[in-house]
Order: sequence, then C-alpha cells, then structure tokens
Amino acid sequence: MYKIGTTAELEALQSELETKLQPLVENQKNILSVMQALHIGLTLLDKHYGAERNWEEEGGYVVLFTELTQDDNPELLSLLEQYNQNPSCLELSRTLATVQTEDGIMDWMSEVYLIGTEYGITIIRPRLRGMFDKNTPRYLSRDVAEYIPVEIHVFLERSIEKMRNRVNLDYLQVFELSVEIANGVVKLVHMQEEPECEQTTFWTISSLAGVFDNIEKWNGKKIYVIDDGIAITTLFPYER
Repeated sequence: MYKIGTTAELEALQSELETKLQPLVENQKNILSVMQALHIGLTLLDKHYGAERNWEEEGGYVVLFTELTQDDNPELLSLLEQYNQNPSCLELSRTLATVQTEDGIMDWMSEVYLIGTEYGITIIRPRLRGMFDKNTPRYLSRDVAEYIPVEIHVFLERSIEKMRNRVNLDYLQVFELSVEIANGVVKLVHMQEEPECEQTTFWTISSLAGVFDNIEKWNGKKIYVIDDGIAITTLFPYER
C-alpha cells in the first residue's frame, strides 16, 4: 500500500508504481488510466490546499493498493478505521479499468471517503467482482422490462442481498411471485440450487398505482436472475 500526498511524490514513485501495476493490468492503457487518476487527484489537492499541507495527519492524500484488495481486506479496513470510516461510508466511486483475469473480472476502483470538514482520501485498488456484484452490469429481457414493475425489481435485489448473508450465491437465482391484490401483499419465494437454499419474504406495497397492470404476466410465474460473470440478466424461463 502506498500513501501519496503530492504530485512531487508521485513523480518520484512513478517508475516503481508502474512496475508494481504491470501484473494487474492487461495493457499499457490500463496503467495509464490508474496513473492519470493518481495524478489528477493529487494535482487538485496541491492546487486547493497546497503541496506543503500536513496530509499525513490531516488527510488529503491518495492511497494506491498494488495487490488484489477486496472489501474485507484487513489493511483497507484498518486504514478506514483510523478516520472512523468503513466501506459503507463511501462517498463516490468509479471504475478506472476492467481486466479479465484467471480468477474472474477485476475492476480498478477509485473511491473517495470524506474524513473531515475539508479533507478526504482517495483509495485506488484492484478488486475482483463477486457473484451478483455491485459493479456488474445489469440487463433485463424484453418481456421482463415490459411487464415487471420497478417495485418488484427492488424486492428481487433485496432478497438477493438477504440470501448473500446466509450462503454463497449461486449463478442462478430463482424467484416465484404471488400477490394478494386486495391488500397489496407480495409473496416472494427465492431459491438457489448450489448450495441449496430457499427463503420466503412478504412485502406490502403501499401504492398500488400501475404495479398490477400486467399482473397476469408474472403472478405465480418464475423469474430468473443470472450472473454469467460478465453481466447480470433478469428474464423469464421461456426467454433463456
């Protein structure tokens, strides 16, 4: 882990950093994307707060991880704890580069945490995508996009997160919906095969306007949500 406070320090470390990045990128363009993010962040800090600021104690610096760094990485968590922060305190994130590795898809992330009234820290790290990862693109099949209301998609996502807390997620998540229209209660049965797990959740929809317009298309039917490692797709079984 490198803590870098000024553009001058970055320039002094540039050759070393580029060598460290090499095993974690596909091409020179990926290295350039990471180095540019470092340079832009530090340039802004130097411009607005001065290169002589006490960044080591007060903040206002960039951190670069040069090894795979997942959300539960002890070094990452320890760094955030110094400022009473945790991953849920993330203010802003963006993907700098995406790399296909033997272990799956890896994203170079730039993440900003605010640690005081003026300063923040920017963390740049390589992170492997997990199953149903927040960084994986989401797609809907034609019929799902046309017939399934937004409220139901929210329920599906919440159920997946609930399942994640119980077991390792399988690539295929299976849902079956049933509705009591009179009182707006939605019953959601959620299953996966490997490892086998099933859970049932009930939700009450407070505003029914438009929610049940196409209910005959999905009430009592199964819905698949599939993560193939490249994208997450929601579809009806007949569309697979």
